[in-house]
Amino acid sequence: MSHRRTNGGSSDAVVEGGPPFAEGSFKVCRKARYQDGHRRGETAIVKQFKQGSPFEEKYFQEELNIVREAEKIVAAFNETGVLGSRRVRVNIPKTAKAYKNGVNYLIEPFIEGFQKFNSNTGWADTSSQAAQAMQALSHFSYHFSKREFLLCDVQGGIYPDEVILTDPVIMSRGGDRGPGDLGKEGIYNFFEKHQCNPFCRSSWRKPCRYEGRYVSPNKYTFYGYGL
Repeated sequence: MSHRRTNGGSSDAVVEGGPPFAEGSFKVCRKARYQDGHRRGETAIVKQFKQGSPFEEKYFQEELNIVREAEKIVAAFNETGVLGSRRVRVNIPKTAKAYKNGVNYLIEPFIEGFQKFNSNTGWADTSSQAAQAMQALSHFSYHFSKREFLLCDVQGGIYPDEVILTDPVIMSRGGDRGPGDLGKEGIYNFFEKHQCNPFCRSSWRKPCRYEGRYVSPNKYTFYGYGL
């Protein structure tokens, strides 16, 4: 099973009416319906940066780069076999242009039963096995990157044989991976609260104690679906 969930050759979607599905400081997310490709007739999510944002192109590229990095992490995590036959997959957005106004947007398949598993502030859901597995994914990302970054703000949907993720955040030691990157302090804060569970392995790296102090999450804000 692939670790990618793509648009299936679809590039055209009609946006549904009504209020946005979700909205943040930079993006508006709306439900849409695929009009072509293998996903014709299925529900999509269209993400558009708000008009007038001087950073639109920058954030498009940052988001696509983060998704590519998340792909690598998820592929390696699946190879560990800690989830047995279940796999993790990542929604792969595609850049498209609206016919009427020429505005760029990102389109990706809709995720049923959307939920957050953890945040970039240290909050984590451990109420189910699937949620615990996603905390292990974040821990693994730090090990996989040799202590360089952490995959977090893990969110998506639980399906019978897989967990599908979207809009991940990467926190890096340099703090240069987009608006959700809280840098080293964010990484340390995750591990201050993280408790290894049956999906973690004892050999996976953790921050060295002398690298810095952990920080309170209260100074940071949560990032929601597609925001």
